[in-house]
Amino acid sequence: MPGSYAFSPTDETKAYPVDKGDQGYPDDYSLNLWFKKIAGTGLDLELIGHHMNRNENHPTAAEKGYGITGVYNFDGFYGLTGGYSRVVFQYGRGLAAGDSLGKNGWGWANLGDTQSWRVVLDNLASMGDWEVSTFCLLPEG
Repeated sequence: MPGSYAFSPTDETKAYPVDKGDQGYPDDYSLNLWFKKIAGTGLDLELIGHHMNRNENHPTAAEKGYGITGVYNFDGFYGLTGGYSRVVFQYGRGLAAGDSLGKNGWGWANLGDTQSWRVVLDNLASMGDWEVSTFCLLPEG
């Protein structure tokens, strides 16, 4: 889901860069741009770019990657009742694919040509004192 982040301790800081001319922890740069309610509509757009030097634990991993997330927000539960609905499409390549799809993460296992995408339907129907949440995920790659 866009905006969800998971962090865990790692021993990657002990690994040496593949390029022995580099020293210390591999350089890791990410750019994450969110454009909300574009032109006054329910459309949000996120653009992500990553760059990270390879280390000895992952000498063939991707060094860069990019991703895009599009979210369309609807008022109400598909016009049937109160609540909200949103449709999300995400695509990532290289470091921005797989586990890193839609977030700032490290795609250690990804190769440069790794690609993945997913479609998410996230909804909440409000019916008086009751709220029902539905969620559908279609992943690929």
